[in-house]
Amino acid sequence: MEITSSSTGSTKVAEPGYPALASLMAQHPETAIFRGFRELNMLNLLRLQAEINDLEGQLRDVRGEDASSGDADRAVYASDFRLMRSSKKIGDPEQYETLLALSEKLVEYNNSLWHVQNMAKSASATSRDLHNLKDWLRSPTEGNQFLTDREADIYQNSNQEDLITLAPPDKQQDPFTSFIEGRLLDAYHLIWGHRRGIGISNTTFRDYGKARLERLSRSISAVVASLLPTLAILILYFIQRMLVRIGLVIVFTSMFSLALAFFTAGSTAEIFAATAAFAAVEVVFIGSTNTTGSAAHRDNGIRIVAESKTTLTAIEYNFASADDYQIYRIPQAALEEVDTSSHRNVRQHEAPQRNPAIPRRPRIPQQFRKRRPPPRPSPRDTSEEAAIQRRRFIYKNNLFSAHVGTNRTSQFRDFTPHTFARSKELQLKARKWIRRELEVFEFLTPSLTSSTLQNSDHHHETQRLPERRRGNNAPFLLEYLISILKTVDIKDADGRAENLLDPFLGIENARLFLHELGAWLRSPYSELEVWDRHVQY
Repeated sequence: MEITSSSTGSTKVAEPGYPALASLMAQHPETAIFRGFRELNMLNLLRLQAEINDLEGQLRDVRGEDASSGDADRAVYASDFRLMRSSKKIGDPEQYETLLALSEKLVEYNNSLWHVQNMAKSASATSRDLHNLKDWLRSPTEGNQFLTDREADIYQNSNQEDLITLAPPDKQQDPFTSFIEGRLLDAYHLIWGHRRGIGISNTTFRDYGKARLERLSRSISAVVASLLPTLAILILYFIQRMLVRIGLVIVFTSMFSLALAFFTAGSTAEIFAATAAFAAVEVVFIGSTNTTGSAAHRDNGIRIVAESKTTLTAIEYNFASADDYQIYRIPQAALEEVDTSSHRNVRQHEAPQRNPAIPRRPRIPQQFRKRRPPPRPSPRDTSEEAAIQRRRFIYKNNLFSAHVGTNRTSQFRDFTPHTFARSKELQLKARKWIRRELEVFEFLTPSLTSSTLQNSDHHHETQRLPERRRGNNAPFLLEYLISILKTVDIKDADGRAENLLDPFLGIENARLFLHELGAWLRSPYSELEVWDRHVQY
């Protein structure tokens, strides 16, 4: 075996046997493997402990004899060491000699105890390092099996638990780096590295450079650290069912914690803290994202299929199972007309060009303008048809009911989607009002003819809705509205509830409809006739 000198660069041949093995251990510290002889060390400590304990008992007996001897000098040996040392001259050195023997044993015992304690902190030899060392010992060109007789048993598997290494692994090294420097590098060297002559030193042990391998490990860890959270968010974005999202959160969180344990050397507390933070980010994401886009979402028995945030294409409802449900497809022509109507409304609201030569007429403040109130029903006029005609008048003139504050006097109360979903009373109250209000829109009644629609004295936007809208299902729209109230705040500024109702009623009617529905649900009234008499416009 050839050994290259680090100082002169010259090459010298090491003597076979133990000198060659010592040179190998000096060049490759991971092969510096020795037996710890733990059992023998324990036996030695037990021997010293027993001898010291016996000497301690002898010292105690000698002290008692000296104290009760009646001799004035022997009686004060326990408090006068100078006199005890001089006892050897007078022929009574037993207590002093016992102390000297005890001192020698204590020094030997303490040294052995300290060395055994330090040895117990040494790292055990890994199976991989032991395997490489045994291969070197068996190699005809290197170790050539120079260990014979009982010495050949030192590195046998029966002693593996007793073998320690003088080159302990880095405590901060993560399992992934250990995997790269170990099994992965062995496989690479066996398949490809040895062909290119990379990593080959002057022994059969390959050496690719620890710093280079650590850089590779850090690079791979950085890529995994950036990809895992972003891929999790990307996948969750395309998943619409909430239960599936929650299941994926569990999977991704588990993968994240396992990645931390494998790619880092973090403590258990640090892994728990990082995993909790990652799970919190996922929960916030799935809680803050809606299910708009090119996919579909399902809320309380109704699944809404949308091509964009404002355009609905179909609505699925009456779910018996994941594959058993009814579907309502919004006609494409109706969607095109709604889109055209919205563009027309934008053009109508554009300010016309004004001739600057003509003076501007002073505007009348809003509070002084005259508005024609809706006909208030008399106590005797309580027929349902009269109430519906009055509601049609309100939609025709786009009249919004006056807001009533929430206080003890008015008994008006605000509500949220959460409180509505939990309150059966509010749901029954909403159904009562919605059933009557849907009768206001004649195009929702399938029995009406086209001539009835053309002669109707309804709001101008209702007249623009196509005749095929008469085929819409009012009972379905009732359940659809209940689902909206359970999941969407109808007073939100983003107008999501209005957009969901727009394909059925038109945006203006939808806005007024939701305003009136909210006023009814906030009111303390339970009968529609009482609310009709008290509501103000």
